[in-house]
Amino acid sequence: MTVNGVAIIPTQDVKNLSRLSKRFQKLRITGNRGVKRCLSYCLSLASILAISAEAIATPVSIDEIAQTQTDQAQTAQSPTPETIPTETGAAALRLQPFFNLNYNEGAGFTGFSSFGGFLPLFQTPGENVTFIDGRVSVDNNGNFGGGLQTGYRALLNDSTIWGAYAGLDARSTSDRTFTQVGIGTELLGDNWDLTFNANLPLDNARQVVDTETQVINPQFVVNQLAFDEQQVDQVEAAVTTVSLDGGLELFDFGEESSLWGRGGVYYLGGEASQNSLGIRASLDYRVQNNLRVGLGVQNDGVFGTNAVFSVSALLGASARRPSDTEENSQARLWARAGEPIARTNTVLVEERTDVSILEASIVAINPETNQAFVFHHVDPTTGVATATGTFEAPLDTIANATNIATANADNIIYVQAGDAGGAFTLPDGVEVRSVGPTQLLNTQFGEVILPGSGSGNLPTVSGTATIGNTTLVSGLAIDPAGADGIVANGEGIAIEDNTITNANIGINLPDIDGPVAIVRNQISNTTDDGIFFEDINGTDNATVTVANNTLNTIGAAGIEFGLIEGDAITNITVANNQITDAQLDNIFFDDIEANAVATITVSENVIDAGNVDPLVAGGDGIEIDTIENNANATITVANNQISNVAFEGIEFGDIENDAIATITIENNQIISNETGVEFDSIENRANATITVTGNTITVANEEGILFDDIENDTVSNITIAENNILNAGTDGIEFDVIEDNANATISILNNQISNVGEEGIFFNDIQENATAAITVTGNVITNAGDDGIELTLIEDNANVTATVTDNTITNPGANGVRIEHTADTDFCLALDNNSVTTPGDDGFAFVSNGAGQFQVLDRANVTARNVGTFNPADIDTNADFVEGTAGVAPCP
Repeated sequence: MTVNGVAIIPTQDVKNLSRLSKRFQKLRITGNRGVKRCLSYCLSLASILAISAEAIATPVSIDEIAQTQTDQAQTAQSPTPETIPTETGAAALRLQPFFNLNYNEGAGFTGFSSFGGFLPLFQTPGENVTFIDGRVSVDNNGNFGGGLQTGYRALLNDSTIWGAYAGLDARSTSDRTFTQVGIGTELLGDNWDLTFNANLPLDNARQVVDTETQVINPQFVVNQLAFDEQQVDQVEAAVTTVSLDGGLELFDFGEESSLWGRGGVYYLGGEASQNSLGIRASLDYRVQNNLRVGLGVQNDGVFGTNAVFSVSALLGASARRPSDTEENSQARLWARAGEPIARTNTVLVEERTDVSILEASIVAINPETNQAFVFHHVDPTTGVATATGTFEAPLDTIANATNIATANADNIIYVQAGDAGGAFTLPDGVEVRSVGPTQLLNTQFGEVILPGSGSGNLPTVSGTATIGNTTLVSGLAIDPAGADGIVANGEGIAIEDNTITNANIGINLPDIDGPVAIVRNQISNTTDDGIFFEDINGTDNATVTVANNTLNTIGAAGIEFGLIEGDAITNITVANNQITDAQLDNIFFDDIEANAVATITVSENVIDAGNVDPLVAGGDGIEIDTIENNANATITVANNQISNVAFEGIEFGDIENDAIATITIENNQIISNETGVEFDSIENRANATITVTGNTITVANEEGILFDDIENDTVSNITIAENNILNAGTDGIEFDVIEDNANATISILNNQISNVGEEGIFFNDIQENATAAITVTGNVITNAGDDGIELTLIEDNANVTATVTDNTITNPGANGVRIEHTADTDFCLALDNNSVTTPGDDGFAFVSNGAGQFQVLDRANVTARNVGTFNPADIDTNADFVEGTAGVAPCP
């Protein structure tokens, strides 16, 4: 029908639609029996939407609809039921602004919170409204976004509202910012709705966050290695979305709460990785009209299957809907015109990796020479001696391949598993690699894994491999039957991932003068050394790495360096090796001399000599024998585990003849038969700075830490701190002789010493014009067999000061602290805050019978400032002892 020439929906049809809503409610109760009815009602709903569309141009006025309802009411056959009076008129239908607080989780975006609002701009209450709906948001990663939409809603008839909107959204990710324009239209009923939305990204919708080039598909062709180059882009892409969704009120729990079901289909495209249709469904529980919680699921080909969650609080909106009565039907309907737009209020962004081939069949080039690599292939199974060595026609042995390999021309001999022949000599600049280990080749595009490598199957060689400058031997199983396994001279040498058995010397390096790397080799059952560097000399500048090797049952030394001499400059690292049952020293440096400069690090090695008979063989865990003749050595021995060695755990022999040595021994675990850490002598003008700290030392027969002889014009600065010394057969820490004009500064700090056979800390003889400044502080000494701390034989013009403070000594077999001064020079003692309990003799015993004075700082209070008995008991008044003055020689 028409009113004033304008098409409107007949009232009877509106009533039918009202009945349709009630039948939908009935359908929800009857369940599956209403399927046919659902189809019929959906067709009716479609007809209503079609009729409504004709009326969009000029919406019907609320007065005309009210008049139609009045006429029908007057002609009704049944009496009108009594209703509760409600507010009527335009004021009751005016839409109010409100704020909107939301949180959303879903696909294509990080969960985000938003704050916005709904603001009517122009409205004719109950008929139409122009509004804005905007928000600002922040996601779970702290990235900001937001949007603003302008919308228009108008009444089509007494049961339907039509609306449309357009707007902009913006969203920042951690790396990029995206914008989109959004448009949509909607039909809203009292208990149903239908929405259409489209979001179109603006500007650069596909943005590259990170990019790299890779090589793939490596393959051998004749004598070359070829591969493809691909580009890998980490991409963020804003996705075009088009969606059609519908909602239906499933249960009405009164004026405040209700449960809605929603479902729809959507399309993803634009810069998405693929064009995809998706489906989604959700439940929307309206706790009250202004508080809503949604939970659903969606699935598509771009984002997969995802849960969807939302919660929304409309701050300032009414908590109740108008009551569901005939008088309030229009107010109840028009209230929906004041709801936020039903859409996803952010830009959907797909995070993905895009891969493209840049170039195919690129030949591998050595970046150091800018020449193509040349591969000579050896296959012991299919190769023949007269072949050309191509991938298609391999040779049979490595020796035959060396005959055609060209020196210094980027040549690589690549060996398959099998019997690869006997001894061979490798030309300079040529590499031998096998398929056994994973082979990484440095090319113009970085490292590439050689095809077929990493199989774990090593080709066998029954003879010595002899190599020279700029060579590599990797992945061979060498059994030389009593000869040396590998012999190498020169520089630029790499020996990796080989197994060597039944050799004289596993790896023998008679003369090197440049970089050498020996890593991840397994050496066993040698008659001589496992790895032997004979001589680094002259103008050699050698950087040597010996790391991650396994040596087992070695006939002599595990790893040995012979001479480092004659102005040589070396940087040597021996790390992460495992050495088991070496018959002599496990790691041995013989002689650093003649102006050589050596920086040596020995760390993280595991040494165990549990099966070596100490009556037949045996050696030290780590030994540096001699540093002499103007050599300059910086040596760090750290974090090693040394067990069951026959002799010393760590030993330094002689530091002498104007040598300079800076030595750090730290955090080692040592179990040895003899001394844990020993320095045999520092003499003849040597200058030594030595730190021994953080070690745990267990010794069967001798000292925990021993400095045997410091003499002849040497200068020594020695710190022994934070060590734990257990069960030493003799002394925990001992300095045996300091003499002959030696100058020593010695600090023994915060060590734990327990269950030692003799003294906890022992200075045996300081004499012959030696100068010693000794500090013994913060140590805990338990169950020493003799004195806890002893300084004896201070004599012959020795100049000594001793600071003994804050030590705790329990159950010493004799005295807690004993100091004997017999020198012709003055001696000064600072004794403070020490505690001695249950000594076998005295807590503190002092002897002064030299021509020089025995000075004591704060002598009058010394007995009060320490815990334990004193001998002599009257030290504070005894004439053999003199009050010392801090800062006045000889007192510190």
